[in-house]
Amino acid sequence: MRTVAVVIFCFNRPAELRKLIEALAQYKPRKVLIVADGPRSGVPSDFQKCKEVELLYRNLPWDCQVQYNVAQTNLGLKERFSSGLKWSFEIVDKAIILEDDCIPDPSFFTFAQEMLERYEFDETVGMVQGWSAYKSIPIPQDFYFSNRPKVWGWATWGRVVQGFDVDIPFWYKIDQVKLLKSKGFPAFQIPGIRAKINSANQVNTWDYQWVAYLWSKGYSSIAPKRPLIRNIGFGEDATHTKTDFGGYSQRAGSLSEPYSASPAPYGVGRIIDKSENLVSLARWIKGALLNPRTAFRLIYARLRKLGGSVHGS
Repeated sequence: MRTVAVVIFCFNRPAELRKLIEALAQYKPRKVLIVADGPRSGVPSDFQKCKEVELLYRNLPWDCQVQYNVAQTNLGLKERFSSGLKWSFEIVDKAIILEDDCIPDPSFFTFAQEMLERYEFDETVGMVQGWSAYKSIPIPQDFYFSNRPKVWGWATWGRVVQGFDVDIPFWYKIDQVKLLKSKGFPAFQIPGIRAKINSANQVNTWDYQWVAYLWSKGYSSIAPKRPLIRNIGFGEDATHTKTDFGGYSQRAGSLSEPYSASPAPYGVGRIIDKSENLVSLARWIKGALLNPRTAFRLIYARLRKLGGSVHGS
């Protein structure tokens, strides 16, 4: 089965990449595309770490076809991801996409490949995600359609990527509030989401832009009923996710084949999406009770960021 290409995005974290490669070795994809960013000027440690990373991706421990897109200097997360994504889909028409800190359960590969093939020509579906906010959802189906795309281990098609511009020029021309209401967001949450997306281009990221693009096109994401990805990237060397305050680095679960023939009913998916707010809030409260000083620091940083993005928009 291993016919779908895997795209690996990496930079300067050899320990995380080594664990990802160990997970991939269980699946042995036949085609691998490497997208690597270069060292930052003025950060001497980057040069050694990037060399260690290169040694890993140049010596994958299984037989496969590998193509490389390696930046000689640092492009930054936003530009490196955007250019690497476009390059990848000039080569393949569908792919599984993994950053170096997203460690998949073996069942993620078969799940993603089957969903990519099953929904390849469905213009209402934009991606397949591997991460879920829940340890397990009590539904008989293995998956549902979600309006809350998650990009910690995911897959998509060239038909979706070809319309993506990381600068999202459309976002500033549409009725943002109307769009977000149509996706089921409550009124109190909309200002924060708008602020995050409006400031995304300034904070060197790509994920908020990708999600906004999917929303604007009316794309849903295929979501598993339990997480198939574990994120191990929290820490001081991360670009953005320095603190796992919500318990997001939980161990991945597993799904067994054959996967259900149809998703959970549309209404069930909407209920699951809306309930994620309560799950996130509960995790945050738990984290705040265990570490109030970190909670205060995070709240203060978020208020400063939102305040700057609102006044600067």
